[in-house]
Amino acid sequence: MNPKEKLAQLQKRLGEIAEKAKAESRDFTPSEITEIEAGYTEALDLKGKIERSEKSQALLASIGGTVISEPAGGSGSGVYGAAKSYLALTGARAKHAGATLANQIRSHHGAKAFVTPGAEVFATPLESQSPLEIQRIPTSLLEVLKSTQRGTPRWEYLRQTAFTNNAAIVAPGAEKPTSVITLDKETGELQVIAHLTEPVDKFLLEDNDTLVSFITSQMLYGIARKLEAEVLAGDGTAGHLTGLLNTTGTQAQTAGADPITTLRLAATQLEVLGYSADVFILNPNDWAGIETARATSGSFDLGGPIDRAARKVWGSQVITSTGVPAGTALALDLDAATIDHDTRGVQVEWDRSQGFKTNELIARVEGRFGLSVYRPDAIVEIDLAA
Repeated sequence: MNPKEKLAQLQKRLGEIAEKAKAESRDFTPSEITEIEAGYTEALDLKGKIERSEKSQALLASIGGTVISEPAGGSGSGVYGAAKSYLALTGARAKHAGATLANQIRSHHGAKAFVTPGAEVFATPLESQSPLEIQRIPTSLLEVLKSTQRGTPRWEYLRQTAFTNNAAIVAPGAEKPTSVITLDKETGELQVIAHLTEPVDKFLLEDNDTLVSFITSQMLYGIARKLEAEVLAGDGTAGHLTGLLNTTGTQAQTAGADPITTLRLAATQLEVLGYSADVFILNPNDWAGIETARATSGSFDLGGPIDRAARKVWGSQVITSTGVPAGTALALDLDAATIDHDTRGVQVEWDRSQGFKTNELIARVEGRFGLSVYRPDAIVEIDLAA
């Protein structure tokens, strides 16, 4: 069954659920909610595959060549022609995901779900819109970088390392100039990010529904924070991502007269190359210093390049993260990179064997993630230390 047929079948099933609830004049049941949410995630993936396939066919028709295939589940560069999706592992969405996962486990395994050994796979929580599109302040870089689903743990993609624009007006019959676009083949690899809970009393889990949701949400939050730290500053050694701060080919901005000026100079570097400074990523302490800066009169620097209500500077969104060292910042065009995840999603497993004597259980939460950087020169590492 091809993706279009699968999508039509899925839409029909979700429509039947909605019609049944409407006919019975009731709200959706927990199991129906779980199925709808899982169907939403699957529909996003199917739509992405359909759009990528249609774009590839159009490209093939336009150049009369062949399409280079990618492992199943891949999405090309993750930048062109793919349906947009963003990880939802932080903020309110993460709490909702924890509750949804708890309901999914109960619906599949019954009332004793959390005292029965076994694993539950939960589709990676995704959003179809970036917070920037709906005027919401993002709480993490993960929320604004596009995500790419990978069908295999290793994949190859092309990274642009140089571009020389030689476009010019050409007289009739004259030879056209050649622009230089240098692409290097890179290999991406998913890495497992996982952790365990401390032992939890079995009866607490059985008697308190909200405790399970809370634990799951906190574990997802922990995964998200580790992933963000790796995306920003992973050193590329075995078992680690090569983060944005350690990617070769990025630009550098030395400290200017003050942090505000330095950020503007970094944005200029991107603009000169045709990129945009979509976001600045700063350590929370550095951003607090900028927000509380005072003019010589002693008043706060309101009305200048800073929009505190929207957390913007020079019109670009500011995201704070402890994954960026104090005194360092990043300016980023959001088409520079994507976050990768596998087709299995997040796996949660409860184990009672280790705590059998004490009647306690331990949960393991894990997922596989990666980072693909397509345009290193669309990233500027900034020194804020004046």
